[in-house]
Amino acid sequence: MRRLDESGRCQHEPRLYAVGGRGRRRTFGLRSTCPQAEGATLRVAGHSERLALLDDLRRLASYLEANPDLPVGEMTRVEIVYFTEGCDGHQQDEVARLAGVMEVAPRWEGDHYVTEKRIGQAGYRVVSIPESARVREKLLRGSR
Repeated sequence: MRRLDESGRCQHEPRLYAVGGRGRRRTFGLRSTCPQAEGATLRVAGHSERLALLDDLRRLASYLEANPDLPVGEMTRVEIVYFTEGCDGHQQDEVARLAGVMEVAPRWEGDHYVTEKRIGQAGYRVVSIPESARVREKLLRGSR
């Protein structure tokens, strides 16, 4: 359910998700739009931008294959990270929704709500950073 606080900001209550057999996701409750997410500052890549990124990744892999003298550490990881936007509840909804698409479970890592799909040393990660953590980080940066 969407509520507005005294500042007019959206305060979603996160939806409950269940991942059933074969990774199918069921939602309990209705999803609503979030005005904070609609005014997102980070654009989701369009089709051509997505294809360009995938092409860059393939070219990098080919370059490393063609240049075996370039070291790659055994602990090297490649990760694509998508940060959700909107109020805390909407962000958590999006993490849970994308976890269902990837057929993995979301989880809390400290203050961040995350999900990820790992394929060997590569991964796709979705991260929600609650407003309280963003405010705390700004305060810490300001005190330096």
